[in-house]
Amino acid sequence: MRALVLVFCWLVADAASAHPFEHPKTMQLSVQKDRILIAMGYDVDPGDSARLLRSLFDRDADGRLGPPEHELLARYLERTALMFLFVHVDGQPVPLLRREAHAFRIGADVSNTASMGIQLVYEIALPTGGTRFRARIEDRDKDARKHVPTIVDLGANWLVQFASQGELSLSEKQIRNVRLGPETPLVFELRPGRALAAAGGK
Repeated sequence: MRALVLVFCWLVADAASAHPFEHPKTMQLSVQKDRILIAMGYDVDPGDSARLLRSLFDRDADGRLGPPEHELLARYLERTALMFLFVHVDGQPVPLLRREAHAFRIGADVSNTASMGIQLVYEIALPTGGTRFRARIEDRDKDARKHVPTIVDLGANWLVQFASQGELSLSEKQIRNVRLGPETPLVFELRPGRALAAAGGK
């Protein structure tokens, strides 16, 4: 799944550093014929942030996280990742159907200071028949000063009629450099159709 693979690459690149993450959350949308897949990654900074979070889920205070505690921590990471995400299609809120959830680097020792995180893939349904639609994506990081880097992958059967932010790459069929934040949602309108990439297009 291309969206999930790309988000995973961002996460691995960030995880190699012991420094706080510049963007703890990243997101990529893949617009298909009848649905949108939303792949996201959410990371917790290494150091005290990660250690304190592990310790909060050590419910029996034995200094280690067992499988039930792992599950509770993974659910917390998922809830945190979704805290500010709202999706509307044609003016109506749409439910998110979870397809995948993978927590990583949670570890067992609560004194561990390594970063941790979760990868998620959700699905939303589009109007039937491949008709024109307008979507609004709202999201932000817990730290309002940080935006959520986002890319929109467009299926072969979609053309961009309007996008409130970002840059359209015709060759890659993407809306790139989207910066979701408290005052900067992404609104885009797509219509069915095919187009050849413009010569010299981004």
